[in-house]
Amino acid sequence: MTKKAEVVIKYCMGIKPGEDFLILVDGTLGENLTRAFSAAAATLRAETQVLTYNPPDYLPMREFSFFAGASLTPCDAEPPSTVSAAIKEADANIFLTSDMRILFSQALREALRRHRRIIFLPYITEENFVRLLPSSTEEVNNLRGMVEKGTEIFERSQSARITSRVGTDIRMDLGEYRVIPHLGVAEAGSIQILPGGQVTLVPNEDSAEGVLVIDRSIAAPEYKELRYPITLKISSGMVSEIDGNYEAQALKRFLVELEDPNMYHVTELSIGTNPRCRFAGIAAPAEDTHTLGSVNMALGCDVHIGGSIRAKAHIDMTMRWATLLLDDRIVVEDGILRI
Repeated sequence: MTKKAEVVIKYCMGIKPGEDFLILVDGTLGENLTRAFSAAAATLRAETQVLTYNPPDYLPMREFSFFAGASLTPCDAEPPSTVSAAIKEADANIFLTSDMRILFSQALREALRRHRRIIFLPYITEENFVRLLPSSTEEVNNLRGMVEKGTEIFERSQSARITSRVGTDIRMDLGEYRVIPHLGVAEAGSIQILPGGQVTLVPNEDSAEGVLVIDRSIAAPEYKELRYPITLKISSGMVSEIDGNYEAQALKRFLVELEDPNMYHVTELSIGTNPRCRFAGIAAPAEDTHTLGSVNMALGCDVHIGGSIRAKAHIDMTMRWATLLLDDRIVVEDGILRI
């Protein structure tokens, strides 16, 4: 585990001797992870501080989509003042926490403005840390290269179409919002949630039209793998109808109970590029949507990924064997990445 931690801080964070390195801990991850990163930092002669804090509330993994509710009340996302100060002062931070609401905090925004480098590992277990994180600089560079290639294609594209064997056929326009590359490498002024390996962007407002059939996993009412497909009819970027078995009915009730019209907003077109990830639905928030060849969308909040919509939740949704065309170029074909 220490070897993996050393790869992360050396090649994913670029830690240098003498740099101030903060390990932020909230007690939700295994203690061995803290020990591994402390030992790895010592071998690189970083000036390391381990800081433990208690978030005001804890969202279990199955309910993680609710973290986006902090977009409506950003003050609730702020960590204690001692934590805020430490995050902003350290050259590099690693968050061994599951407090994803920190993504909406002023402390994080200020740290990024100061060009701090941040890696975040929410909900990850020790077993999945070993399984999902890179083992070498070659692996880090290969994943980064794949994401950069996908990012370049997304940035050049003005339209997208997703189809699938089970009936997905949806189109949308692109270009209004910037592409976000999940490189797996935290450069100055950036935060990366590991495992890396995703290219994502918010489609143009009100442009999504068609049918979206979600048949792999969904983060509502709780994060899980689906047994039956959920069919969403989309008009002007909003869900107009939900059809399917009991899981579709559960989604309907969930959205009604939230009493937030923005939860019907269709957002976040993304592809996964990480060969270590698999469709598990339980390992980490990033794993399903970062799986090699996955095509994904979301509902609800998108301000944390560069959009303009605040909502009570952010619901990730993944599809099996989908095909994605960007400006008529095949990027993913039946779940196989073609870039």
